[in-house]
Amino acid sequence: MGQKVHPFGFRIAVKRNWRSMWYANKKDFPVYLHEDYEIRQFCRSV
Repeated sequence: MGQKVHPFGFRIAVKRNWRSMWYANKKDFPVYLHEDYEIRQFCRSV
């Protein structure tokens, strides 16, 4: 038995972007990561 595949998704080849698009140097990365996490938590709670 084969796997079932959605016909449109198979033909179109769905592409997804990254959920976050920000860049930081090594020093600022943890700060931005925590900020991104806090923003996502706030948006989910609202």
